Amino acid sequence: MQSTVEDAKRWVNRWRFSLEAWAAFAMDLGNQPPDYLLSHGCVLGIVDIRQYNSPSCPSQLPSGD
Repeated sequence: MQSTVEDAKRWVNRWRFSLEAWAAFAMDLGNQPPDYLLSHGCVLGIVDIRQYNSPSCPSQLPSGD
């Protein structure tokens, strides 16, 4: 478990700039009122695909629904 948490932290730190830039782009912040972020947000779901590489698991990732 601890290894998974540390792996996730390293992944987020490596991709932080890109994630923040794309989140701002996707939310179209340049065309929103100044207080937009007070009432709006976004969620990024991250799935550890290593668990799906086992023969006992289906070869299909979850749909995200």
